[in-house]
Amino acid sequence: MKPKHILFLLPEFPILGGMEKITAGVAGKLAERGHRVTIYAAKPTQSEVNIPLSDLITLHYTGNWKDRSEEAQKLIEYLHQERVDIIINESLVSSPVTDVLEIVREQTHIPVIQVYHGMPRVTYHRPRAENEGVRYKRLIKSIFWPLYCIRNQKRYVRDIRRVLQCSDIMVVLSPEFIENIYEIAGSEFLNSLTDKSCGHQGHSKVVCIPNFVEYIPLEGVVQEEVQEDVQEDVKEDVKEDMYRTAGGFAKRENRIIYCGRIRENQKRVSRVLRIWERTAPLFPDWELDLIGDGPDMKRYKRYVRKRGIERVNFRGYISRPREMMYASKILLLTSDHEGMGLVVAEAQLSGCVPIIYNSFATASHLIENGKDGLLIPPFEEDKFIRGLHRLMQSPEELDRMSRNAEENREKYDPAGIVDKWEEIICAVTSSSPR
Repeated sequence: MKPKHILFLLPEFPILGGMEKITAGVAGKLAERGHRVTIYAAKPTQSEVNIPLSDLITLHYTGNWKDRSEEAQKLIEYLHQERVDIIINESLVSSPVTDVLEIVREQTHIPVIQVYHGMPRVTYHRPRAENEGVRYKRLIKSIFWPLYCIRNQKRYVRDIRRVLQCSDIMVVLSPEFIENIYEIAGSEFLNSLTDKSCGHQGHSKVVCIPNFVEYIPLEGVVQEEVQEDVQEDVKEDVKEDMYRTAGGFAKRENRIIYCGRIRENQKRVSRVLRIWERTAPLFPDWELDLIGDGPDMKRYKRYVRKRGIERVNFRGYISRPREMMYASKILLLTSDHEGMGLVVAEAQLSGCVPIIYNSFATASHLIENGKDGLLIPPFEEDKFIRGLHRLMQSPEELDRMSRNAEENREKYDPAGIVDKWEEIICAVTSSSPR
């Protein structure tokens, strides 16, 4: 394949949730194959963090996306000056970037791939659990819930169609999601777009490319680097014997982790805390680590203090969480939904056994229940707790699942997935008017 100049669009970088991590990973692999790669984003207002970004990638900062016309002209000028061959928009749900991209699409012939990192919703009837929160807000939501769902369903259909109109191909993470997009946008609408799109003969308007996860063997873990990466109040807790050695799974400490954005919307970290609240008194030699940062950190810390929940460690942002996964035995994920659940695959390849709610389509692709993790019916807290306690009381079963989980490395192998990216990029650019 002839090298291309590929531009990845993001609202901000680095934030380094799943979307940003995957963007950096795919961009890095494409750059290693000889493509010229740029990440084009706004600089976040938060303090800078370490960026796990290949030296082969150009990072170009723009404004804040608020001035639609100005940002569009800046992007168009950059596209022409740098002779960009294709745009990959990673921020499909970010309307300011979509607004800008619509203008760019009208004024240039540069092909566009849109990436949907989430789980498309055929209906907008989100789980009632999303009514958790302040009492008066729960009451208001309960009264107006049907109207709320109808309004948002209409808006959601409109937004998906709008994104499809200014793209050549949409990439989703699971084959089921292709069917979801067709159901949401309507087959007739999608078929009418296929003939108008440039450069993807032989491909549907919506294609599936799953995320990849690189296998990092334990011998690649350097203790000194981990120490530098962990916040000051954590350093004394991170000991060499936490890491798996020839002694096997027993060398890990009795640690359970949550790893992800610290927020209630979608992630539902409050569920993790409730589960631990009922678990901690029964298992005094175990600890819970919350790895990540987000808008609800103070809220969760208040909850822990108010309820007197013991042995909860708020670790904050850690740029290389895989090392902490090697130190832990169990990962919990209690989200309402996920696109792929990248953290589950990362935990598996680190030998950390995941227990998750089966609340999104790719959950059953990630975990073979009882073999390399546990799938719990959504959102049955008692069953979740029973499964967790069973594993905590059974080192042999945990060790077996840990070893099975590590065998999934071929399923997430980067090489085949990057091949798919190159195939789509080649198809889209081959017949572009540019």
